[in-house]
Amino acid sequence: MIEFLEPYMTGDKWEEICTSWYRIKYQNEGFHEIPAAYRGDGGIEGYTRTGIVYQCYCPEKDYSDDDLYKHMRKKLSDDIKKLIDPGYAIVLKKMGIRDIKEWHFIVPENRDKRLLEHKESKRREVLEYKKSNMEQCDFINDNFEIYIKVADDFKLQFSQIIRGNIGVKLNLTVLKNKDIDWSSCESQKVLNVKRKIKAVMGAVDDNDEDYLDMVDFYMKSYLAGIQILEKLRQNQIDIYEQVAGIELAYKNEVAQKTKLNMDSTINGSLFREIMDNFKNTIEQKLPYISDQSIFELRDDLISQWLADCSMQFRG
Repeated sequence: MIEFLEPYMTGDKWEEICTSWYRIKYQNEGFHEIPAAYRGDGGIEGYTRTGIVYQCYCPEKDYSDDDLYKHMRKKLSDDIKKLIDPGYAIVLKKMGIRDIKEWHFIVPENRDKRLLEHKESKRREVLEYKKSNMEQCDFINDNFEIYIKVADDFKLQFSQIIRGNIGVKLNLTVLKNKDIDWSSCESQKVLNVKRKIKAVMGAVDDNDEDYLDMVDFYMKSYLAGIQILEKLRQNQIDIYEQVAGIELAYKNEVAQKTKLNMDSTINGSLFREIMDNFKNTIEQKLPYISDQSIFELRDDLISQWLADCSMQFRG
């Protein structure tokens, strides 16, 4: 799911997204966000009455695996140190945090098992410290745990927040393979696209540059659409089902419009009408996707109709 979040990978935005996830997931467990003016006190961003606290970290840039581990290790260590600092303990208790069972460290992704080993050593360190400082650390549960949470742990919450109004929109273009080779694509699909593009463009030669460009564009869109829809199906099933429902309904309408058209001279205008209407449908039905994604989804799905038998144009 990390690909969906790439446009929002800044520290402040990551914090905002994480807090939205926790607000949704733990709304029935007395979730409290720590106000921005005090954020960082105690090394946490928020807490629940059931004993869960959390801290966010977003890397400042695209680090190597080893450097990423070092930065996450340091952040985790620094914030866990605050948890057992006498001054921070007072702050946490004043906020009503009485029984911390779980400390969650939320990062976009974790690529190194050493972070899991490190969090376990820090868990033991906290509990060892508590043994000698029982009164100070009475707000830490004897079965205290540290968990590393990543974006994939919040797939359901992510699909919910993109429908909200926190400045997050689904960007499908980040899922697109930028270097698509359709040379090995099923020959019948290619022939279908070529035949229909010719019918739309009118009398064009097989070597016409514009014709060849359009065939290349829609074949790449065809394969990109398969990839994007599969990633949606795997990561955001409810959004995938909504897209699939819209596509199916409009595909039936397209089939009727094109098959019932007996005048090949209006193929071009009919095709443009279908493109415009379908774009408007996507905008209305999927207001939570980005502007770029509206065009991406339109072109990818129209290419599916060109490649199969849903869209027909008489030449």
